[in-house]
Amino acid sequence: MSKIREDEIHDSAVDRTSAEQVYDVCVERVRQDMKWGTQNHSPGRWMLILMEEVGEFSQAVLDAQVKGADPAEIRKELVQVVAVALSMLENCDRADWSKP
Repeated sequence: MSKIREDEIHDSAVDRTSAEQVYDVCVERVRQDMKWGTQNHSPGRWMLILMEEVGEFSQAVLDAQVKGADPAEIRKELVQVVAVALSMLENCDRADWSKP
């Protein structure tokens, strides 16, 4: 992976405005680890976990649009989707899924 200069970050869409979102994902990751411990699964098992989270996100979108449910649930579920994807990446790096 190539290094990115700090000035390139400030000139990109990913800058300090993303700090709140990244923080929220990190808080969710800590919550997940406290609840489940470090998770080590196969890529297939992770796919099932991630799709379940995407389903909850989808349900929150539908509930907000159709039933008038609290739209804050959409963001909450999306943070969980991103946190699970991050946990998958952590497991990928620990297990080195790139090896045959």
